[in-house]
Amino acid sequence: MKRSFIVATLILLVITAVAAYAIFSMRKGAQTPVTPSDSKAVEQSATEAAELQTFTSEEVAKHNSKDDCWLILDGKVYDVTKFIPAHPGGKAILEGCGKDATMLFETRPMGSESSHSARARAIRETYYIGDLKQ
Repeated sequence: MKRSFIVATLILLVITAVAAYAIFSMRKGAQTPVTPSDSKAVEQSATEAAELQTFTSEEVAKHNSKDDCWLILDGKVYDVTKFIPAHPGGKAILEGCGKDATMLFETRPMGSESSHSARARAIRETYYIGDLKQ
């Protein structure tokens, strides 16, 4: 009993340390503050989130400018319009407006040519508005 308590306590400490490190790393590495409150996905109520829309490629293609930018990433649709000024890669994000930007997101041909970080993947989810109709 005492041994299992010690093991559980150690596991909890390790998890806490890893979480603290992740939070510190995200804050330290942030070039521009990004607030999820800007996002449509965050503003939605729980009911609306459960009823997310689906969009066709043609619908997404209409949102192809810096003032109205939707992207398709892995079959999901994101409205990243409000994120454009905060994008660490500058205007590179505009290359994906109105189309399937999965390859751009995964390869970053205009930047480091490597996949986006876990932090970038978490940020993108705050801009999720629905799925692509198949």
